[in-house]
Order: sequence, then C-alpha cells, then structure tokens
Amino acid sequence: MLLRNHDYSQTRLYFITICTQNRRNLFGAVDDNLVVLNTAGMLVENELLRLPVKFPQIEVDCYVIMPDHIHAISEITKQSNIKDPQERVSMSRVIQAYKSNTTRRYILGVERGMFGPLRSRIWQRNFYDHIIRNSHEYLVIKECILNHPQKSFQVP
Repeated sequence: MLLRNHDYSQTRLYFITICTQNRRNLFGAVDDNLVVLNTAGMLVENELLRLPVKFPQIEVDCYVIMPDHIHAISEITKQSNIKDPQERVSMSRVIQAYKSNTTRRYILGVERGMFGPLRSRIWQRNFYDHIIRNSHEYLVIKECILNHPQKSFQVP
C-alpha cells in the first residue's frame, strides 16, 4: 500500500509484509508456536539475507518468515552520496527484485524436483509497507516480529 507523493528512496526504516498468492502455505508450518521452514522457506530466507549484497543501500533489521507471508523491517541507508536518480534504490524496486529472484529460484527448484508444480504465482501482486516514524513504533513492530506467531500482529 504505497503512500501517494512519498519518496520511497528516502533513508528510513520500513515495515514490510509480503504474502503468497492466495495465502498458500509454501514456506513451512507452525509447530508449537515455532515456525519450521521447509526448503522453499529456506530459499526465501536466503534471498532475503542476500538483499544487502545486491543492494548495498539496504539493511534487513529483523524478519520472520511464516508459511504464507513474510514480515521484515528494512532500512534504506547510504542514499545521500548517490547523485544519479537512476542509481537510487527504492523499497518498491527492492521488493520487486526480491520477488523476481525468489520466483526464479523456486521455478528452478520445481524443474529439479525439489518442489511440487507451481500452479500460479508465488507472491501476491503488491506488498504492504508501513513507514516507521519513531523509535516507539520501531520497538513495537520489532517485538511483534520477534514474537510472531505467538501473538497477533498490530501495527501501532
């Protein structure tokens, strides 16, 4: 849910949620309030952790991968020294690249027999974002991510 007129390449913290298409459980299961990732879950986790390599302006602060969605706090940093607007990274561009990379790797896994056939897209078309505006919001959201799935998720 993008804010109209907001520059998503600004240096700041973002709370991101990305859901699977039709909320399918693709990445594992919850067992006794703990998430147990399957091979696909480990794939999307590895790609998430590789984002700062592909985009040096990005840091992934914390995250949780659930069977049908991902929550993460990510920060855009180090943009001030980039003069060319084409080289500036936006959160939308990062998420688009993440979805593309994970989909490509998932399809490779299907071709190698690691995963069942892919009957539709892996990811929903959009993603949810919330701009973290202060340290209180940051702490509340981080606590929710670290304690998810044990408690329900409410953004302040």
